[in-house]
Amino acid sequence: MSLLNSLHLAGVAEDGVAALAHPAVEEPGRQRDGLRAGTQALYRHSAGTGLPPGKIAKLFQIARAWAETEDALDRRIAEAEALPLEGWDAEAYAAYRGDDPDLSPLTGLSQHLVALEFERTWGAIRRLLGPAEMDALERWGQAEVLAHMETISPHSARIPPESRSLS
Repeated sequence: MSLLNSLHLAGVAEDGVAALAHPAVEEPGRQRDGLRAGTQALYRHSAGTGLPPGKIAKLFQIARAWAETEDALDRRIAEAEALPLEGWDAEAYAAYRGDDPDLSPLTGLSQHLVALEFERTWGAIRRLLGPAEMDALERWGQAEVLAHMETISPHSARIPPESRSLS
């Protein structure tokens, strides 16, 4: 589980950020209530992270965009996989799959596209956070893993030194 997925799955703060990111509620009173609740949730959640609420909001925005992009890529690959196979395509798929019908020649393409998008996304995070904030993000990710993901090591939320800055 990546830090981006941890951010995307962090419940209370996600709700708060959603209220801040999408405040367009038709009734003005509800809009103010939603913004107030979102702001309060961000401040509560950010108190233990060492990150300012504005940067947490931006991190959640980046994480939501990542999840949407990853879902869109998965959908496009699934749509391509669902197309009828004829002629050379049918022969190539049959040769590639051998005895395993779940194998796909598009798997490598999918992984490559996801890796490219992840690099763009991680670059946005590196531009957003300074070194101390990157340390705080790492601690937050490890705390989320410990609190919510019993079968996953908190080391999975470790940010390698070479991935911490743009230089």
